[in-house]
Amino acid sequence: MNTKENERYQVNESAFYTAMEMLLETEPFEKITVKALCERAGLHRTTFYTHFQDTQGLLEKMYYAMRDDIASSTASVVREPDFILNPDYYILSLNVMKKYRGLILCVRHRGIGGKMPILEGHHIAYYEIYTPLFDAHHVPADEREYFYHYFMSGWLAVANRWIERGCPEPPEKVASLLVRLAKGYLT
Repeated sequence: MNTKENERYQVNESAFYTAMEMLLETEPFEKITVKALCERAGLHRTTFYTHFQDTQGLLEKMYYAMRDDIASSTASVVREPDFILNPDYYILSLNVMKKYRGLILCVRHRGIGGKMPILEGHHIAYYEIYTPLFDAHHVPADEREYFYHYFMSGWLAVANRWIERGCPEPPEKVASLLVRLAKGYLT
């Protein structure tokens, strides 16, 4: 049976993600059809509906897959107390973001289901990932929430601009800039 745990299921889902990314490079989301996705993925329409209710459902699953990819690729780095000063944190994140460039541009302009899901789950990152950083740098408790939002808004603004421009610089160059900016936050 073709279940979510089945390798074939995952390969097919990935093929639809790739097809959506390719189509988003040339078409607005609203014009992308299930037929076009199936043709690009080389899969049948019934396979699409095994995975997704509609194109919006595909977009949502892709978004959460991207978030999971970023979390898993940076998992070892964010355990370091000064991870925001480590260029690998940004390089790994930017490489995943580049892979999902079309999705990010689409979500930034239209959201998912009327909301911007980038804000969902941020409290987990705040408490689990940033608290050790704040402790190590003696950030006062009453300033931590502001610091977190300022930092996240700043680094995501740089990443979004890089994506909007078509990722012209290598991730390493953008990471170097972000490390320099982060050092300014912590001094």
